[in-house]
Amino acid sequence: IAVAMLPSRIGATLLGSLGLLGLGLSAVGLYGVMAYAVARRTREIGIRVAIGAGRWTVTRLVLGEATWLVGIGAVLGLAVALFLARPLAAFLVPGLSPADPLSYGSVLVVLLGTGLAAAAGPVVRALRVAPMEALRAE
Repeated sequence: IAVAMLPSRIGATLLGSLGLLGLGLSAVGLYGVMAYAVARRTREIGIRVAIGAGRWTVTRLVLGEATWLVGIGAVLGLAVALFLARPLAAFLVPGLSPADPLSYGSVLVVLLGTGLAAAAGPVVRALRVAPMEALRAE
């Protein structure tokens, strides 16, 4: 049985590795987008801090934008996955549905967690913005 399942295991390992690579690339891309957005908004964040915005407000501002980006990507990605999973249903393990809610839910949780982890660096950078430096930046 192990020899008969070897091609399937190799394919699953290869596809899993490609999936992890894609997840890593998306995390790096989101980090880059968020770092650029924070750099562009340095003056605005500095003004907000100078006026009296707290750390939670700045964190919510940056994480809100990251969550919005991750949410749009997740909804579009899950819609495409549902559409493309139907033709590939013949290759699934017997008993597994192409619209398995547990699989889609776990993927969504992993994507949201990865997105928030990727946004953590820009959040820390935004929290370190000194109001006077931000006003002198331009």
